[in-house]
Amino acid sequence: MRSTAELKLLPAIAALKPLTANDAKMLVALTEACRQVDAIETVQSEEQIRFQFQTPGVQFEGNAWLLQNPDGDVPIAAIICVPLPGEDGDIIQIDVTVHPDYRMDGLEDLLFEYAVAHSVNYLQLGARKGKIQAGCRSDRQAKIELFTRFGLAPIRYFHTLERSLSADIDVVPSPEGITIRSLNPIVDFKLLYIALSESFKDHFNPMEFTEEQVMHWISSSEFAPGLSLLAIQCDGDEQADAAGICLNRIRHGFNIANDKKEGEINALGVRREFRRRGIARALLTASMALLREQGLETAILSVDSENPLGATDLYASVGFRQRKTSIVFEYQKPGD
Repeated sequence: MRSTAELKLLPAIAALKPLTANDAKMLVALTEACRQVDAIETVQSEEQIRFQFQTPGVQFEGNAWLLQNPDGDVPIAAIICVPLPGEDGDIIQIDVTVHPDYRMDGLEDLLFEYAVAHSVNYLQLGARKGKIQAGCRSDRQAKIELFTRFGLAPIRYFHTLERSLSADIDVVPSPEGITIRSLNPIVDFKLLYIALSESFKDHFNPMEFTEEQVMHWISSSEFAPGLSLLAIQCDGDEQADAAGICLNRIRHGFNIANDKKEGEINALGVRREFRRRGIARALLTASMALLREQGLETAILSVDSENPLGATDLYASVGFRQRKTSIVFEYQKPGD
């Protein structure tokens, strides 16, 4: 049974409106309001938010909401629990953001409870297999307690690592039979799609995506093909085969906001049949050198603490050190 205070908050649920691409400006304002309190490193631009809403096959409608003040000019909260296709069923990652000025009296609890209930119903009504997850930095104790109150438990830890690019970089040559070169997203599209589809199957939360979705992603103004590398095997007259991929980018928004010069090694993967040949190390070190050529001073990347392929040791061996840790929580059904 709900308390009197909780009952007073229920009209907030009725006031939720569907969140659409047209609300990008409101989402930016909400995130900016939360930046210092929640130690948010980067605030997405309106263009980036609209671009996400346009992703083919991703259903924001019915799975995202915005709460505003009565005049409609102040964003109070946003709820996003959009299902994404994974190899083992849908993955719903809940994100509830509440303006710091409105976090009193249990509003955040109420909205998070609503998001969990909606996600559970989505999976049950469609008889779908799936997971319900949420994440936060390891030092965000209030978030951790919120997730725990509503049945989510920590299941995975991810470390953000950093490495100075001013230190020596020992660029490892590609192994025999493998060529590493800059990515041309149009000419190399089939190879890119194969590399993305197959290089991360052994990773945590492997995703499934279509060629249409990949084509959409590479059309983003944020995508930097000149900074990304493709590893290719080509024996004689045989058709080239994708061996691995390393997608890199400059952290433009973060750098401007924090007066930094950082680049990110965003996705490094090697297909199963090409592993244990030194391709990952060659892609990694070549990417570090490439980022340094752009005048960047630091490279960062994220690694699963339980990565089964030895990624943690690889990164440590070339000088990466831990900057912060994030935790993935997953909803535990009552009785599990």
